[in-house]
Amino acid sequence: MNPYPVPIDRIRRKEYPLLNSESLPTRDGLTLTRLDAETTYLDHAGSTPHPKSLMKDYQKLMNAHLFGNPHSQSPSSLQSTEVVETARLRMLHFFRADPEHFDLVFVANATAALKLVAEGVR
Repeated sequence: MNPYPVPIDRIRRKEYPLLNSESLPTRDGLTLTRLDAETTYLDHAGSTPHPKSLMKDYQKLMNAHLFGNPHSQSPSSLQSTEVVETARLRMLHFFRADPEHFDLVFVANATAALKLVAEGVR
């Protein structure tokens, strides 16, 4: 059973065009080559590939709203808090985790998550 609504190759071509094979000239005369269809990109430590649709939606969101520090009380900060809490509830719902019994903590990266877990079991 395929868990994706469309074939994964089509998702890859549409959402991750930088992974498609193509030569790209640069301003300084170098030629960069995008990855080919047989390559699997696993080096997410420095930069995770982002889908085009995510960047398009993110650009719309950032152009339409001013987001402040979610730990403050200004109008822009309260808007950020609302976005964070909505994301938290959506993720809990995705995992079928009742918010009355579970919480979701956002951290900067995997290292921060592992450190938080390790500190919790001390």
